[in-house]
Formats: sequence, structure tokens, C-alpha cells
Amino acid sequence: MTDVDAALAFYVGVLGFSLRRRGEGTGGGELAFLVAPGGGELQLRRGSPDLAHAAALNVDDVDALLVRTKAVRGPYTLPSGSRVAFVADPDGNRLELVQKPAAPLPRLTFLGTGDAFGTGGRAQSATLLEDYAGALLVDCGGNALAALLAHGADPSRLDAIVVTHLHGDHFAGLPFVLMHQGVIARRTRPLVIAGPPGTSERLAALREALYAGSTKKPLFPLEHVELAPGEVMVAGRAVRCFPARHMSAPHKAFSLRIGGAAFSGDTALSPALADCARGADVLVVECSSAEPLEDHLSWRELAGVVPLGARRVVVNHVGPGVAERRAELEASGVTLAEDGLVVSLSVT
Repeated sequence: MTDVDAALAFYVGVLGFSLRRRGEGTGGGELAFLVAPGGGELQLRRGSPDLAHAAALNVDDVDALLVRTKAVRGPYTLPSGSRVAFVADPDGNRLELVQKPAAPLPRLTFLGTGDAFGTGGRAQSATLLEDYAGALLVDCGGNALAALLAHGADPSRLDAIVVTHLHGDHFAGLPFVLMHQGVIARRTRPLVIAGPPGTSERLAALREALYAGSTKKPLFPLEHVELAPGEVMVAGRAVRCFPARHMSAPHKAFSLRIGGAAFSGDTALSPALADCARGADVLVVECSSAEPLEDHLSWRELAGVVPLGARRVVVNHVGPGVAERRAELEASGVTLAEDGLVVSLSVT
């Protein structure tokens, strides 16, 4: 990028991107961070002409953007329903714009469907719930920020992040989301963090371990909500919490019911899980192994009890041997989640 000002005039003035931050990089070059309509992120650096070509960007409306600038290729529609076009910036770098077909609200986007060990290359636990009230993230595994951005979900739209329990593959991504929101997005509105007792203290300790001093000067307001059995209000939503069989006292884990969606979190079979799932439109249930595993659910156990009173069942937290049983799951009416899966919910 030879002229950052000219590039910004194109991306912000013509394409309608938002400028998140501008400054000097560690090597002395000028940097600018942009966000596309639709959530895709772009970094511009003086002297790096290939940077704008590095990745496709998710946008809300390809054709609306092409009213402002000419496509060098496209637009065309892929078999998946995505609308695609290529445009050129002032330096001649080609940028791919992708408009994905949107599922109706409310909906779940499975950003991370793997276990703690990334079985099958899956990201760790993170599921985005979007409805007419806003957006909420259920669990925030270590690579949740990258997963949000990769699937075109703007972290700035999050009203709350709800953590089912304090194992790393469910909450270790929080510091990175908070850093992104404070440093890159320049967030000013509050973000609610809800989790079991001790979440605020454990999160503070983790943030300090990763970025010393990061808790001393808050960049935007955080509001903490402690989960407990029963109903808890989180960012204007009623979240029903059911004890999960997963952690030893004094630590606690929960299964959650939010509207028509039930989330098992990590748990063994229990009456509380059945209570959580009963009447749900979609049950998002962990399946950490094909065979029984202590303090987790396996496909052998689930096969005999699904749908547990729910209308639909989606398996996530996928562990060893589970993906290989896909045919069995589908024959039982169960969907095996993949990173990026979008599921529409019935309006309740």
C-alpha cells in the first residue's frame, strides 16, 4: 500500500468501510484497521501491497457496493447462494467481496464445534445466538475471536458472552475478545460477561497472565453476572441455568436454556439435562467421544436418549471417533455441527 490516505478514501469513502484505528506499526510503517459492512476486517500497511489481497471480506450487500465502484470480476452467485465480486483498490490490489446468504433471525452460528484438543481441526467451543434483541456468545474458547472474524461476525455487536464453565476451551478466548474490542474496535458500550461463581476473578487473573496490566486501565465497561440454578437476566434475556455434571465442588458448570435454544455445555447425562432440553426448538449437546468418557457425553450414551424432549438436536464439542459416526447420527435425526454451520430457530 503506497498511500494510506488514498486507500482510506477508497475503502471508507467509496466502499463504506469503518476505520477502527490508525497509527504506526512496530516496524515504523503506517497502519490502518478497517471493518467492512458485514464484519470482515482489513489491515492496510504502507509498503505492503499484497495486504489488501490477503483474504476475502464478508459484506452485507455486494451489489450495493458495486454502485459505488466497478467490479474487475463478477458479480456472480455461487451454488451456496453467496454473492461474490472482485474490486480493485487505488494500488491495483484485488479484493474479494463475499455476501453470504443470511439465515432468518433468530439463529445460531456454530463458530467452534471442537473439544479442548481441536479434534478434526475444529475450533474450540463458541456458539453465536442472534435474535431481534441483539447478539450473545455462548462459550468463548481460545480461538473464538478468530472464529468470529472468520465467519463474518462483528464482535462489536455482542451484547454479552455467557460461559457455561471455567475450563480453558470454554472461556480462554475472553481476553482476546476484550483486547480486540478495546484496542481495535474502540468499544464504548458495556459488554456483559456471565459465568459461574468466580468468573470475574478467574478472568482477571487470565488477562493479567496474558497481558500484564491489562486490567488496570479498562478501555470500556464490563458488567459481570453470576450464573446460578434458576433464571438469571443477562443483557435483557432470561437465561435458565441447570446444574451440569462436569466439575467437582466448589467449581460449578451449567447447562443453559435461552429462548428456544438449549445448550448442554460439558456434562454427563443427568435429569437436569433432560429438564433443560425439554420443549427446546434446538438442543446443542456435547459429544466428546464415541465411547463413554467420564464427566462428558458420548455418542453411545446419546444414541439411546436423543432428542431428550427437544424438537431438533445438534451435536457439538466433537471429540475422537464422533465424526466417523456421522451416518449413525444422521440416521437418528441428529445434526453433526461443523464450524460455520448456521441453524435458524423458531420464533418463541
